[in-house]
Amino acid sequence: MKKPRHLRKPNKARGRPSPRRGTGKIVAWLRENASHEGQNCLKYPFYIDPKLGYPLFGFEGKILYAHRFMCELKNGPPPTDNHEAAHTCGNAHMGCINPNHLKWKTRIENAQDRLKHGNYNDHKGKKHYRLRPEQVAFIRECKGILTQWELSEIYGVSRQTISGIHTGVLYASNDRSARIWARRDHKNAQS
Repeated sequence: MKKPRHLRKPNKARGRPSPRRGTGKIVAWLRENASHEGQNCLKYPFYIDPKLGYPLFGFEGKILYAHRFMCELKNGPPPTDNHEAAHTCGNAHMGCINPNHLKWKTRIENAQDRLKHGNYNDHKGKKHYRLRPEQVAFIRECKGILTQWELSEIYGVSRQTISGIHTGVLYASNDRSARIWARRDHKNAQS
């Protein structure tokens, strides 16, 4: 006979932190870094949810977002229940929890920031990241020097995106007709 759910040990294979954890090294690390003064992103070294990309931890029997906890440590509690911990750096998807990059903003302000930074969710579970022209130029220059996997890790995009940039299918030009011709040339080359 199975034990009741609340008496079972947490299953690490499910990929969730235990709700009974969080009073030890993770909370101590967060409190220690709440006074972090650097301007570079501070990457969360513990568990990051693979689907959402946000850092999670257990504290006093609850699962919490580490960036929200850090924002509360730095800026105090949210002004209202409608406020979210927003990243001014745009690197929430990479696990940034630098307290200098976190501010309380409403959902609308946070969505505007995500569009401005070029990372947004299309409500189908897929995340999109826009690359700036100088990043695309650098990716093209690195063809043959760095692998597509290395470039995709650096910029937080898929390997297919890097391949599309190298072949000219993606980011070919702002001119719509040039993009269409680039796709046709790519399809003809594959035939």
